Parts: sequence; C-alpha cells; structure tokens
Amino acid sequence: MSLSDLVSQLQVFSKSDSHRQVFDLGSKILSQQPSNVAALKQCLVALINLDNYKTAREVLDKHSDLIAKNREILIVELAYIYYKLDDEKSLAELVSHGSNNRGLKHVLAQHYYRVGKNETALKIYRELLNDTPPEEVLDLSVNERAVLSQMEVYSEDSNLQPISAPHSNSYDQKFNSALILLRDGDYEGSLELLREARQQCLVSLADYEEEEQLEELAPIDVEIAFLTQMLSGKDAAKPFYDEINLSKLKNQVLKVLITTNLASFQETPPSAASLYKKLGLPQSLNRILDRLVIRQIRDLQRNEILLAYKAGKSVSKPAAKHEHRFPESLLPQALAGISKIAEFDSENFKSSINEKLVFREAIKKPKKLGLCLFGAQLSVCSGKNQNAARVLETAVEADSSVLLRPAIACLLFAVYDKLDRENDKIKLLLSLYQHLLSAELKTVDQLKLLKFVAFQMIAFDEAKSQELFQKLQSAVSSDPLVSVVLGGEAETSLGDVEPLISKVDADSLLEQGLQPLLSKTSTTKISQGASKVEKRKRNKPKKLPKDLSKKLDEERWLPMKDRSYYKPKKGKKGKDTQGGVVDQAAEESLNIGSSSSSPAINKKQAGKKKKGKK
Repeated sequence: MSLSDLVSQLQVFSKSDSHRQVFDLGSKILSQQPSNVAALKQCLVALINLDNYKTAREVLDKHSDLIAKNREILIVELAYIYYKLDDEKSLAELVSHGSNNRGLKHVLAQHYYRVGKNETALKIYRELLNDTPPEEVLDLSVNERAVLSQMEVYSEDSNLQPISAPHSNSYDQKFNSALILLRDGDYEGSLELLREARQQCLVSLADYEEEEQLEELAPIDVEIAFLTQMLSGKDAAKPFYDEINLSKLKNQVLKVLITTNLASFQETPPSAASLYKKLGLPQSLNRILDRLVIRQIRDLQRNEILLAYKAGKSVSKPAAKHEHRFPESLLPQALAGISKIAEFDSENFKSSINEKLVFREAIKKPKKLGLCLFGAQLSVCSGKNQNAARVLETAVEADSSVLLRPAIACLLFAVYDKLDRENDKIKLLLSLYQHLLSAELKTVDQLKLLKFVAFQMIAFDEAKSQELFQKLQSAVSSDPLVSVVLGGEAETSLGDVEPLISKVDADSLLEQGLQPLLSKTSTTKISQGASKVEKRKRNKPKKLPKDLSKKLDEERWLPMKDRSYYKPKKGKKGKDTQGGVVDQAAEESLNIGSSSSSPAINKKQAGKKKKGKK
C-alpha cells in the first residue's frame, strides 16, 4: 500500500473514531516517512483516546527529534500526555518554551488542580473566562467552581467566590456550587442545591439510557447521602446508598466509596481482612488513580495501608512508596514502624505496654517522624507528657527543620503547656520564629502556624511578633485580623461578632461545663473547692434546771475547790501548810496567788539556798 493510500485511509479511520486502526496506520506512515508530523499527531490523539499512555511515552521517546522541531504543532497532545503520566518535570519544560495556546492553558489548569495548586489553576481559568468563545463559557464556569470547592479557606476572601455567571440549566454547575457551600459549612444550603441539581439532571437526561443516567446521578446521590448523614445520621443516609445499583455503575471511584460507606453502616462491621478483599484492594485503587486529584490519591492510599495493616498484611513496601511520593503523609511510616515491633498489640493501640515499646523505638529512630508522632500521641493518651516531650525534642534535635511541620511544632507546644514549662515554650517560639521568618511557606497549615506563633510572641517580644505578622500579611493580604494588629485598619473593620457566634450552641456548652475552658491551675482549685463538703454544726439544746424556782448558786463560776461549801473527800488532802488547810480568808490575808501585789524578787536572791549545819 502506497503512502498516499495509507494517508487517505487514515483520514477515514479518524472520522469513524477507529482509534486502534488510526494508530496502526499512523505507525506505518511514520516508518516510511519519519518526518510526517501529521501522522505523529494522529498517532498521539489515537493513543489518548485509547487511554494508552505507556505506549504514548514510547512513541514520544522514539520520535524525540521530530517533536523537538514541531513542538508548537504538537503542544496540546504533548501536554495532555505529560499530564496523564503525572510527569510534572516534562510539563514544566514544555511550558518554559512559552505558548499562548488555549488548549495548553486548559491542560495546565487541569494539571494544577490535580496536584493541589488550586490558586494557580483558578488564575488560569479566570484568564480564560476574560477572553473566551461563547461555547466555552459554561465549561469554564463549571471548572472554576470545581477548583473553588477544593480550596481551603484561610481568610475571608471575596475571590473565593465564583466570578462566572450561574446557569440555571446546568446540573454540573449546581453540583459544584453545592460543593462550595459544603466547603463553607452551609450543609442545609448545599443539600438544597444538590436536590435541585438532581432534578435538573433527570430533566436534561430524560431521553438517555438508564446506565447513562446512573453515571450522572450517582455522584449527586452520594453527596446527598453524605450531607443527609451529617445532618440526620447514618440511618437516614443509608436508603440513598441502597438505591444506587452498584452492579451497573461503571464509575470505579464511586464503587469504592459507596462500598466503604455501606460497610461502615453495619451494626457489626466486617473484619479488616474481609473488607479489604471485598473492596478489591489494592487493584481497585490502582485502576482509578488517574481519575483522582493528588490529595485524594494520598488519602485513599493512606487508608488502604491502614486497612492492610489491620488485616495482617505487610505494609513496609507500600508505606515506603507512599512516603517517597507524599513525604508529608506520616501515618503509613508509623504503621510500617510498629509492624516491626513483635510485642506490639495491634488490637489495643493505647495500652501502656504499647506506649513503652513505641517510646523506646522512637527514641532510637528520631528521623522517623511518623513513628515519633505516634509515640508522642500514645504517651499523651497514657498521661506521660514527659515522655511525649522527650520524643518530640529528640526529633527536633535530629533535624530542626521539622519545626516547620505544624504537627510537630503544635504538639510540642501543647505538651509544654500541659507540663507548665513556660521557659521551654518561649524557647520553642523563638526557634519557630527563626525558621518561619527564613523559610518559604507553601501550605495553608504553615501559614496558620505562622499566625499562631505571631500571636503567642506578642506577650514577650512584640518586635519579633510584628515581623511575623508582616510576613503573614505579604502572603495573605486579605486577613483583616492581621491588618488590625499591624495598625492598617481599625478594629471596626473586623465586622460584627454576631455572625461568628450564630451557630454556637450555648446550651450544649453549659451542659458540658466550664472545666475544658479553664487553665490547669484554676481548674484544680475549683475542683478542690467543689469537692470539699462542710459539715453542718448542730447546736445542742440548752438544758434548763428542773426546778426553775430554785435560787441559782452565786459561786457557780468559781472552781469547786474554791467554793465555801466545798468539802474534800476523805483521804485526799487539799492545799496544806504547816498549820493545815488554808481557807479562802487566810489566803487573801497572806496574798497567796496574787501576782499583782507581791513584790518583785531578785533572781540572785531567789536562787540562793540557806546552808544547813554541817
């Protein structure tokens, strides 16, 4: 077959969407004419439609010279393949050559959304919205809301709301708008919007096959079930899951999610081993990785490793792979560490024996942060705060840069606070000040840590505190509280306090009592005072004499022996002198017992004794 015949047949197969035949014919053309960039483009498009990115990588490597000369022509296909292969390095090199191609911008926005760089993705989508063809407006508005729904709220920023116009007939847009309300904590509003999206979906897909409707309705139903569970409990949510026909559902992501949630609803949860098998792990998870954003992959892999550990499977290798890709995710590392401790009781994590075992292991391996954090948490649960402080201090001594991890810094600060180690708290804050001021802070949690340290340092070093606030303001210029602290705005700019406390359940707080809100010292004093029970004193009734007419004894106030009618018992002598008993009259005449009328006696004279005859 001639080259022209191959090209003409390639066009026929391209129009009929016979992607495998397009790729085979394109490969034959390239073998006869290696410089045919159109055939290479057709091959790449066919492989993208076939979801065969491994072969696409081989084709790119084989025709690297042709690609280098025609990068602009192939830029969208190249970007999409790199995006699907999660090859951020190659994608960055492609972007470095510069291009205003709209297709490339779409792929880049999707890539940044997938890897969690939502601010960059949002910026690209809004650039596209400013100059976009009418047919792209709806898709861009849906994507803008998808990005916004994944953005964590650090401050009250008006830019966190969509700028694209709403479309009443788009259930996709309503679905993403509902996720934004869910992000903001408005569960009732989100649920209402999801119900509207579901109704709109039924109207829009009325002529579609049942399986096609199921694929569109299932994501909405899962979110409705989740919000129903949040608002009314699992019993109210279970019917929504039961109505979804899992046998006909093609969406593997939802299958794993629904199966997991239904298992959690059982009164007697299945064993970890049976659930692991029922979910088809890890194969079921590997099949859906390309449909998940990076944060979802991290969380699902972490859950899979935890379930594998509970099922008695070896987790060392998957934990090592997870740690390499997600160094900030420390749970798998901790599970791999404790799996090597033979005496560890996996059925009762918080036992005192486990605390001792993990404490010793963490002290030996201070660079294993997951193990150190797990050991510190066990020590705190066991009431051994000194052990928790020692483990965390050992980790910091091994590598001081770990203080930039909020999990380490905040836990160590909390432990010091429990131990009333004020000097150590100040030293820790000063060390954090040095690290935070010089480091490039990338995550929302690190910015929150910066804000926390800045406020804590106001009490003892206002100048350093101001430096931290200035860095925070440069990173998050819209934080009104920081602006007030730096004197840029008046306190009235913070707004009314009522909206902030409108959802606070005061009755519930009163039922819980004030003890969790009090400091350690004051709590102790109050509890001691409250536990002390004062005995009620009973006044004994006064006994009145039987005969009230009888005259009271006028000498009743005198000691019995001094009364005039006193007669000592026989055989018991009174206060005798050489002449016998001294009566009251004689005592008064001799001034015996009266210290006021007796003259002062010289101590020397009183101490002398009359010598007797020898």
